[in-house]
Formats: sequence, C-alpha cells, structure tokens
Amino acid sequence: MTAKYSWMILLAAILLSSGSCCVAGEKKTVGKAAPRDSVSVEWYKYDKGLAKAKAENKHVFLFFRSKWCKWCNLMEKKTFTDQGVVNRLNKNFIPIKIDFDSRSKDMDLSGKKISDSNVAEMYNIFSFPYLVFLEPDQANIGVLPGYAEGKDLLLILEYVGDNHHKDKSFEEFLKVKKEKGK
Repeated sequence: MTAKYSWMILLAAILLSSGSCCVAGEKKTVGKAAPRDSVSVEWYKYDKGLAKAKAENKHVFLFFRSKWCKWCNLMEKKTFTDQGVVNRLNKNFIPIKIDFDSRSKDMDLSGKKISDSNVAEMYNIFSFPYLVFLEPDQANIGVLPGYAEGKDLLLILEYVGDNHHKDKSFEEFLKVKKEKGK
C-alpha cells in the first residue's frame, strides 16, 4: 500500500472510532431547506462536472449515494448543509453527485450515453455513501467509504483542496494543524 492512500485509511479509522460508518439537473440543493442566508452545494452531473473541473483546474469530489441508504440521506441533511463544507466544496472542488439508483442515460461520455448507475459501476462502487477525490485531470487522489461528519470532511477537503496531499501525509497535515492551533 502506498503512503499516498494512508491518509484515507487513517481517516476511516477516525470516523469508525467516532461511531460513524457504515441528481437531477446540474445544480441541486440537497437535504432539508437551507436557511435564507446560507449557500448550498452546487452539484453537477458527472459528464458536465468533469469538463468543468478540467476547464477550471479544480479538484473533483464524487459523492456516490443510493436512495435507500440512511447514511447517504444523513450526509445530505447534515454534512452537506454544514456551511464550512458547502463553502469549501463550492470554492475548491467540482462536486458531483452520483445516484446509484438512477438508470436514466442522460449523460454523454466520449459519445456514449451513460447513467449514474453506469458511473458507479465504472468505479466499482456498490456500497454507500462513498466519496472519491480526483485531480482536475481525473487522476485518483483517494477514496473515503462511509459516512463522514462535517468537521471530519472539512479537514479532508482542506487537505485535498489546498494540495497538501501532494507534499505530506494526512498524519503530517493533522500534526501541523494541531501545532498551529496551540
């Protein structure tokens, strides 16, 4: 196993020890109605999102979900309404929501019509929720299976969004953050 992916294993252990486990249109507000002064995640479809990420040189954040998944629904209601998470996703990432239950072939990928379900199969994702982080050129940065609370996801979004993953492990990143906080 490479050091590049060790941060995700560490984070998964943190999340599991804290007791957590387990798209229509281009832009969509998720979860419960957000307060008037809040902003919501700008979700994109897979094909449009990848093109936008490349054009704007932004990281890609893939959120794989299923309608029947209680942890997915909880993430949409809690994690993706946390204003820190929302702001970081909208600023540094192109967030893409992939609904495993959607069989509508409404996306065009290299001239082939595909559905959200096809995208999940391309990534071998069959458990939910599941998060995938990609470089703007679609190179895989890493994955995070399972539920993530806002505070935990915010750390990962900072780590990836500010390109700390290119020069330090997640453990080193957390250590530096902790030392700066003293």
